Amino acid sequence: MMNRSKLMHKLSLCLLALSMSVGMANGQSVTLGLPYIRFYSPVEYGGGIQNWHISQDRRGIIYVANNFGLLEYDGSSWRIYPVANGVKVRHFNFGIDNKISIASQGEFGYFAPDDQGQLRYTSLSQTLPSEYQDFEETWKVFHLNGKEYFCTSTSIFVMDKTKIDVIAPEDYMDNFVLINQQLYVNQPVNGLLVVDNYRLVPVELGKNFFNNEISAIIPLINDKLMVATKQDGVYILDNFNTEIWNIEFHNLLAQSIINTAIRLKSGDFVFGTQNNGLFLFSPEGRLISHLTKNQGLNNRTVICLFEDMQNNLWVGHNNGISYIELGQPFSFINDYMGLPGTGYDGFQDKDKLYLGTDNGLFVNEPTSGQSINTFRLIEESNGQVYYVNKMEKWLLMGHHNGGYVFRENQKPVRAGTTGTWMFLPLKTYPGYLIAGKYNGLDLYKKESDTITFVRTLEGLDESCRILEQDDHGNIWMTHGYKGVFKFRLSDDLRQIQDVQFYGAEKGLPSNVLISVFRVRGNLYFTTEDGIYSYDKNGDNFFKDPFFAPFFEPFSPLNVLAEDANQNIYFLGQQEIGVLIQDATGTYYKETNLLNKINGLLNDDLQDISILPNNKILYAAKEGFIVYNPNIKVSADNASEILFRRITLTAHGDSVIFYGNYPKNENEVSNQAGRGHLKFPFIHNSVKFEFSSTYMDGLGKTTYQYFLEGFDQDWSEWSNKNEKEYTNLNEGDYLFRIRAKNIYGQLSKEANYQFSILPPWYRSRLAYTSYFVLFSLSFSLLLFLIGQKHKREKNVILQEQEKELNKKDSELKTVKTETEREIEKLRTEKLKADISHKNKELATSTMHLINKNEFISQVKQNLTSLVSKNPEDPLANDLEKIMTSIEHNISSDDDWQHFEIHFDQVHGDFSQRLKDKYPNLSPQDRRMCTYLRMNMTTKEIANLLNITVRGAEISRYRLRKKLGLSRDTNLAEYILNF
Repeated sequence: MMNRSKLMHKLSLCLLALSMSVGMANGQSVTLGLPYIRFYSPVEYGGGIQNWHISQDRRGIIYVANNFGLLEYDGSSWRIYPVANGVKVRHFNFGIDNKISIASQGEFGYFAPDDQGQLRYTSLSQTLPSEYQDFEETWKVFHLNGKEYFCTSTSIFVMDKTKIDVIAPEDYMDNFVLINQQLYVNQPVNGLLVVDNYRLVPVELGKNFFNNEISAIIPLINDKLMVATKQDGVYILDNFNTEIWNIEFHNLLAQSIINTAIRLKSGDFVFGTQNNGLFLFSPEGRLISHLTKNQGLNNRTVICLFEDMQNNLWVGHNNGISYIELGQPFSFINDYMGLPGTGYDGFQDKDKLYLGTDNGLFVNEPTSGQSINTFRLIEESNGQVYYVNKMEKWLLMGHHNGGYVFRENQKPVRAGTTGTWMFLPLKTYPGYLIAGKYNGLDLYKKESDTITFVRTLEGLDESCRILEQDDHGNIWMTHGYKGVFKFRLSDDLRQIQDVQFYGAEKGLPSNVLISVFRVRGNLYFTTEDGIYSYDKNGDNFFKDPFFAPFFEPFSPLNVLAEDANQNIYFLGQQEIGVLIQDATGTYYKETNLLNKINGLLNDDLQDISILPNNKILYAAKEGFIVYNPNIKVSADNASEILFRRITLTAHGDSVIFYGNYPKNENEVSNQAGRGHLKFPFIHNSVKFEFSSTYMDGLGKTTYQYFLEGFDQDWSEWSNKNEKEYTNLNEGDYLFRIRAKNIYGQLSKEANYQFSILPPWYRSRLAYTSYFVLFSLSFSLLLFLIGQKHKREKNVILQEQEKELNKKDSELKTVKTETEREIEKLRTEKLKADISHKNKELATSTMHLINKNEFISQVKQNLTSLVSKNPEDPLANDLEKIMTSIEHNISSDDDWQHFEIHFDQVHGDFSQRLKDKYPNLSPQDRRMCTYLRMNMTTKEIANLLNITVRGAEISRYRLRKKLGLSRDTNLAEYILNF
């Protein structure tokens, strides 16, 4: 069979070149773009460079056999568990009671979690008979029929509990594979064999692999086996025949040196090679994808392969680990495919895909002998590309340097003048198209052999990045921050006319972030508040009722695009998604499947392009992302949430749980396998670390937690996978945690119940002691109080008698004092009455004096009148009147009477004034009296029967007689005298 293979070598090479060139030409041999790949370097996972085996436990945690030990990855962080003496781990297998059986360099044993959930290694090789302890490598370990098989190059050690049996063939063994409860062994000198009752039995036709190293064996239907050899390709083995599996790729695989191979759940085959990365084939043998160094992978050597629960592929390299999302609807076109820069626009023309980035325009160029599509830069397109499309046989390119027109396989020819955003064919003028520029519009015309620049249109100097034409010939242009413009072209196609502006005053939510797109046969305008339509009759805008139910108010949208099935793809600032039309014509919204690319897209000038095969091309920060809606992703597997570490942090970190479970449990996520724990009060700060093992969409799983007894409600969703609570009060707590994967599905809730014990002075024993002590103290206190009460009662009786006698005496005294006080009050009341009457009398006297003075004035006037007319017959009568007045006026007596009463009111003021100032005249004393009554100068002048000037002179003389300085106020002095 080997000679037969060699004879076919030349034929295979020819078939390979032919099939790849034909296959790539029809677009069926290679998937466009690369899957999402995440590379983990040794620095990141903290281990050695080589990774020999990868698998996943029932919780979803990834384990890796590494040069430095056993790696563990929970979806958030890596841990490493070294084996005794730091030897390399070659292989492992999951056993009962959460044990992990380990095959390592010159050693074998198992890891098992201790009571705190930390993996501890136990060696089993020391239990071997002495004659078998000297071995170099344990390459594989398997569980078969309740026994463990540790496979070395010279022996197979079979452990049945404490008993050890040894299978020790004479010849060297280079590989071991467990298939359908049968352990296959390859011996280069004997071919393929199977273990049967502790013997190696040859497989039918197994000798065909004589002197050949087998890399992998994969079971197929009808009891067939796919056998991958290291350097001689892949074969199909049954009971009657051995044949080459894939003739056209046979030699390519052989030359690549196959290290490992697996079959995916989808039925596809993956081959990992020594020097050419990995190959993904369909069940029929069609090459789906080839990934190698600088073409998706960071390392071309593949040592092991593993498909996880979410159908993601894990690749163990000679230096690092790769995580590949196979079977996903997304593929990536970036630097790994020769496409540098940020994506802006794309266009597919038959088998050619044109992609514009900030580094130029690129086209894919399938090349014979290449295993993936690569892109090359089109000459003279260097720089920022905004737009690429085709009109008949010409390609149009909007570029920072202007508008370009060219045919396939030709250099672009610059036609426009300044930076050009896009091109728009004119419906009303067939054969013409306009180009939106940085500062206006250019007109182009289709000629017989090219498209030529005609002129720059006059009438509009705004930046015209987005253009659309309605069914009435109106051209709509949206500006990034100036709103919407509508205009028409003049009949001679020279000017822009009838320019109308639309902004917030025309119904739009604002003038910024508005774009226009043609969807469902109409023009729609994306805004900061959803999608709007134009009402021609009202000449204004309104929020479109078709789109409104799908978007929250004030949800900014940026891009709309419609595929051939009338599904509407959208990009917003808050979400990415598609409105899908079902068989009934009803639309529903889908965003979960597109969450994976959220954050990867170009946020400068966003773009969605619909490719001819109904795939969707998204402009990304790094190249482009292709979405194939025909690939359905099952998101039924919800996230598994696990506690990975629980630490008491109040007085230095004290880990109480390391994330692994001491024994098999049905609900491993609940209570972390430890039961209800109670912590002393000094350890009242707890830190929880948790993780989801849902690997699809790594880094985008979010968590929500709730501590019953402390938090009021669930926290907000966050990517943070740890939570610490400090200074908790004593009491019972239940920490609840759940995860949400990239598709919005919730995990089962994990919880951890614990209690914080009160401090010693608030413990039950302390409170019991407090109660007993209080009771004894209270009883003693009552007794002492009773004795004291008796003594005090006698004293009180004696004191009461004394008090009664004293009270009688005091009552008599009080009675006497009361009578005196009443008499005093009577006297004071009489004095007050007298004082009041004196005041009234003084006032009346004052009025009387004033009247007398008035009468004296009248007398003087009458006297003057008589003296002027002595002969008047009325003179005698007037003299009689004056005589009567004279008899009735006694001014001096009245004044003396007034002074008596005035002194009674003002404390002998007149007498004190005479005593201190004896030289004062009667008029001076009157002046002082009037000043004491706080009268004005005018009032005093009237009473003294003098002028106001005379009164002021009298005041001046009085100041001198009183000896007052200029600084002393006369009235204040008299009032205070």
